[in-house]
Amino acid sequence: MTETEISKQCLDALRLAFPPPGAWFHRNNVGGRHGRFQSVGLGNGSPDLVGCVDGAWIGIEIKRPGKWPEIDQREWQVRHELAGGVYVVAHCPQEAIDGVREAMCKREMVA
Repeated sequence: MTETEISKQCLDALRLAFPPPGAWFHRNNVGGRHGRFQSVGLGNGSPDLVGCVDGAWIGIEIKRPGKWPEIDQREWQVRHELAGGVYVVAHCPQEAIDGVREAMCKREMVA
């Protein structure tokens, strides 16, 4: 299964597990246009899925089983977490849901 297919499954599962109005999730497409350069998305290293749950900014990096984030993705994760965001690396939909739930529980315990 490709990362794109896993990402779609994760996005669908997250939207069911964390419905509006308290949450939203979106695919973060990163790239550029040919010819005159124009960057799109949040930039290199940014997570595949972004969202917000109960006011917390969420970033989810999707990876195929056995794969892990690259250096620029790990750097993004560090900046994201230092700014107070929740960051999850997921290889399947359940890992994405569990990661967000676990992080949200930790945030509630700190508050």
